[in-house]
Amino acid sequence: MASFTTQLLQQHNIPQTSVIALPDDGENLKIESIRQLLKSASVRANYDFQIFLIENVSRLTLASSNSMLKFLEEPGKGNIIFLSNASESGVLDTILSRVVPIYHNTQLNAAPNPFFIELLSNISSVSGKQNLLSYIYSSKLEKAEYIGFLQAILKSKLITADQMQELSDDILAVSNNNVLPKYILDKWVFVIT
Repeated sequence: MASFTTQLLQQHNIPQTSVIALPDDGENLKIESIRQLLKSASVRANYDFQIFLIENVSRLTLASSNSMLKFLEEPGKGNIIFLSNASESGVLDTILSRVVPIYHNTQLNAAPNPFFIELLSNISSVSGKQNLLSYIYSSKLEKAEYIGFLQAILKSKLITADQMQELSDDILAVSNNNVLPKYILDKWVFVIT
């Protein structure tokens, strides 16, 4: 994230002082830290923009997360906000609904997980269907895992050629939008079982 912001600043000839960061120090981000950040955001930038960088956003307490919501909705002219986190888990849904996710170094285009392929290959039997359904409905998956599972379904021989385009569109929707991946996966598990 730091190299991206550095490139952005260099590209627009803006000094490093235009970055207001809350680096990951291993501690929870309390509301006082967010209030300081918001105070900085209310001051007009001396250049075209200023960047607010919050590393490991899952460290936000509930109060500090809620205090940021208005800032995420209306950052103000010249304010760019970057939030980083290893995954979406631990981040409030209300924050996730106000941001555009960018997945960096994920395996969204990687080969499907062999475990998913194995689950899918055994659904012709009753116990195979039970194993698939049990796994899907009892596991908390990350977005990348949902996409991986959908890709495994796409590469299987469990859907028709007509359904392949619809599934491809659904994978794209999950990847690029705030579509809930669980509902999409549930839909396709229903189709194949």
